[in-house]
Amino acid sequence: MKSKILLIPVLAITLAMMLFVSACSKDNNSSDVPASVAPILPGNWMIHYYFNVTEQSNKYLAYTFTFNSNGTLVATKTGGSFNGTWKEEVDSGKRKLTLDFDASVTESALLELEEDWIVVSSSSTLINLEDNAVQVQFMKM
Repeated sequence: MKSKILLIPVLAITLAMMLFVSACSKDNNSSDVPASVAPILPGNWMIHYYFNVTEQSNKYLAYTFTFNSNGTLVATKTGGSFNGTWKEEVDSGKRKLTLDFDASVTESALLELEEDWIVVSSSSTLINLEDNAVQVQFMKM
């Protein structure tokens, strides 16, 4: 009889612990996710920094990137304009910015930007993106 009396508090404590642990699940809207870049993105930007094995920012010196609030994107340089789209979403708890250029674009520098970039940080003047070990920084013009 005495063992049954001791068993009741042990079961109650175990049940309380299980309820507490199940209430501690991670929320997908975690504060670790950087703020949305959509409100600051519309406008003209340049690539301030590009790193893929080595620093290669000079490939992008001639480009201006115009992000429109409707999700379209235009990259311009002397001698041409290149159309594309951008989209922002949260995937697996990470804010991502996806860039995609039209099928007619053959500029290798632009095709290297076609990724679903993780937004590492952002401000009204600088957006830091990363995909694996590749890093890109857009700076507002």
